[in-house]
Amino acid sequence: MKDLVVNQKLNIINLNNTMVTTDTFRKFDIDNMKAEPLLYQTGYLTIKDYDNESGLYTLDYPNNEVRSSQFNL
Repeated sequence: MKDLVVNQKLNIINLNNTMVTTDTFRKFDIDNMKAEPLLYQTGYLTIKDYDNESGLYTLDYPNNEVRSSQFNL
């Protein structure tokens, strides 16, 4: 997971309110996987909101403990 986050230059400190489409969750190409759905599937992020009109999910940390744990990646 750490390599994926580093390779994608993902700013894990500011992942709160990250917006993704449904397609983001459907793509499971191991060679081109995005970090956000993997962080969601492993419980590091949770769905905070869904906008039916735009089809966008808003992801956020489930709690402060998980948010704090990201500083150690």
